[in-house]
Amino acid sequence: MPGLNRKTLSSARLNADVAAPNSLPEVRILQIGDGNFLRAFADWMVDVANGAGLMNGRITIAQPLNMGIAGKLNEQDGLYTVLLRGVQDGKEVKSKRIISCVRDSLNPYTDRAALLACVSDPALRFVVSNTTEAGIAYVKEDLTAECPQSFPAKVAALLWARFQVLGGTAKTGLVFLPCELIEANGTKLRSFVLQHAKAWKLPKAFVTSRASRSIGGSFRGRGLGCLVADGPDPLDQSENTARLEAGDQDDDGAINHEGQPRALAAQ
Repeated sequence: MPGLNRKTLSSARLNADVAAPNSLPEVRILQIGDGNFLRAFADWMVDVANGAGLMNGRITIAQPLNMGIAGKLNEQDGLYTVLLRGVQDGKEVKSKRIISCVRDSLNPYTDRAALLACVSDPALRFVVSNTTEAGIAYVKEDLTAECPQSFPAKVAALLWARFQVLGGTAKTGLVFLPCELIEANGTKLRSFVLQHAKAWKLPKAFVTSRASRSIGGSFRGRGLGCLVADGPDPLDQSENTARLEAGDQDDDGAINHEGQPRALAAQ
């Protein structure tokens, strides 16, 4: 059986839904988290929106731990399959979709330069994350050239790197969509990022000048309904077995209260 890659994808012999290319401006998305939850939920929605011609989202996945699946994803050119089973418009549905919106994956512990290049790209607009419920917590650590261990420290270091390259203007701000299942996830993440910035004695211009922009743009809390992503193969058998529901603040988000993609354009 041939492996899944861009060549086999273009052969049109795969029995699965695939998003057709579109000519919209590219929207860059950094995803911190490589688990089935994000790949069968957030990435799936980006891919569906791409296929509907609503956006041209391209995702870079950064694995949150030194041990992850970035290598396996890159071996498949970022492609994997989502099996969707559930209820839509009152009817049972079952579909198979090859997710093609992931452009690359990386291990920030061994290739920090690639992550810094991604976060310093002016085209980057969104940061999606799921580092588990324990991921959003303050852990004291120094700012060094190495990849920080805790998630808020990673965010603070990446935003500082972006600020040094692009400055802290409205156009360079980022929208954060944390999917960690804790109350007020966005608010807590932002407070810990600011705490790290203060502990590291970063310049006042970074911390206070248009703080909602220079410290990462908008942090959006996201309430997620029930979704199970599982399967024997971590790449090709992600399975969504429940009805998709999403709510909470959706003014800058990629989904509305019915779980449908919203139109997004590059800014």
